[in-house]
Amino acid sequence: MGRFGRAFWGLMDRSAARNLNRAARLAADAGGHESRLRALADAELTAAVAELSADGDPLAGNDKLALFLAMAREASRRAIDLRPFDVQLSGAARMLAGDVVEMATGEGKTLSGAIAAAGFALRGRSVQVISVNDYLARRDAEWMGPLYELLGVSVGWIGATSTWDERRAAYGAQVTYGSVSEIGFDQLRDRLRTSVDELLDPESDVALIDEADSVLVDEALVPLVLAGAA
Repeated sequence: MGRFGRAFWGLMDRSAARNLNRAARLAADAGGHESRLRALADAELTAAVAELSADGDPLAGNDKLALFLAMAREASRRAIDLRPFDVQLSGAARMLAGDVVEMATGEGKTLSGAIAAAGFALRGRSVQVISVNDYLARRDAEWMGPLYELLGVSVGWIGATSTWDERRAAYGAQVTYGSVSEIGFDQLRDRLRTSVDELLDPESDVALIDEADSVLVDEALVPLVLAGAA
């Protein structure tokens, strides 16, 4: 490896280390809000999240982001009886920054992904959480559903047996869970429609991919082909 290559990868390593350190600091700062948030009733916690998102970008700056992570931790503890560890909050913070996050088995990537999805939704973004199959999409949407509800975020899911009306309702939620094939084919079908009113998913702009290696490498080897008559 030449001098330029070594310098490039050294720069990348330092940048990654800075990002990880920032995420760890955010998770630590979130701990400072924990006792105060525990004193709130459920309705007060939901209202506090809404108030945070009503004041411009709810995640702008480290202080707001740390507060959101603390709120998500408390909501998760109450709603699904899981208190996110710092590593899970750090993972959510990195996903909110647009990074690919590698987490070991058992570190709780499903919960980290849900916290990140809720954060994007509170920013006014339409979010899709893409899984490798229908079972995982439905399981995770239903499992994380109470967490989303306490944060004031709507969630839906689609599967192979979902009707058009069920799909339309799921895509109308702030966060939609689905398999890569179902969401992919719905995207293809939307490109064949002749009326805007018939579109299933006109506004999605954020995709969070569970098992990114499987979805973007293994599943991507099999093309999605939609045939039809003009």
